[in-house]
Amino acid sequence: MAHSYSWLSLSLAAFLVISSVAAGHVEAQGKDRERRAKTRVSAKTNIKALRELMGAFKFGMSRDAVVGVVKKQIAERYAEHIAGTSDVYQQDQLRRDRDKEVKQLRDSLVEFSGTRTGWDVSIIDDQFAHRTEESMLVYWETYRGRNQRRFFFFFKGRLYKMFIAMDTSTLNLRADQKNFEFFQALMERRFGPGEVNDRGIMWQGRSFSLEALNKLSFYNSFCLIISDPKAARRVAALREERKKAPKRKNSIIESVTADEDDAPLDLDESSDVIDEILKD
Repeated sequence: MAHSYSWLSLSLAAFLVISSVAAGHVEAQGKDRERRAKTRVSAKTNIKALRELMGAFKFGMSRDAVVGVVKKQIAERYAEHIAGTSDVYQQDQLRRDRDKEVKQLRDSLVEFSGTRTGWDVSIIDDQFAHRTEESMLVYWETYRGRNQRRFFFFFKGRLYKMFIAMDTSTLNLRADQKNFEFFQALMERRFGPGEVNDRGIMWQGRSFSLEALNKLSFYNSFCLIISDPKAARRVAALREERKKAPKRKNSIIESVTADEDDAPLDLDESSDVIDEILKD
């Protein structure tokens, strides 16, 4: 069966190509690190590789369109297993598992509207802000022994960023490969030298931005962020605007703490405040 899987759909684990990075390459990696340490400069990003990285996903997609792409990939994966068995009961179970994965993806939708979520302290807690028209879908890939999560971030309902987190404990890595330098070396082989920063390493193109993050210390994960630079700038601007917006005074609290000589509270004037309290 022909597959439409993108590079991401095949998992970061496939990208690592562990078998091709044998012990004989460790010394070469060390020399590469020394070279990069001397010349930490940005280089021309491999645009073709960045485009391949997106695969079937396109910036600007609606949430339903993203679900549709993932649903198709899930269906193709399960079709192989269903075709590979003549057990009717097992086929039915596989179909139920397939539909469950799609439902979990749909149900994972989070609207960052101000209510605290379970993601506010997590591996992606620095990837979103509340009350800035941002939302997210999560696809958790746990098949074939992997533990990879793919987060789809939307701005005004349109895809502008993907965050992929891969648990290194599920990979066939040697002890000397469980470090960010190893991941960085693999990434630079595919995308060329990037710009190193305190978060990791970045490659910047006109329509694509790619960043590899070092999340090993707290989350034992290699992470990638693929984003639309223009949309990301709009999101950042809105976040800053939200931070600078003056906070509205709560006339109810002020009336309680006011001096006895202060004018009595006018409930008509505070109606909008009451509405805000109810919303919260």
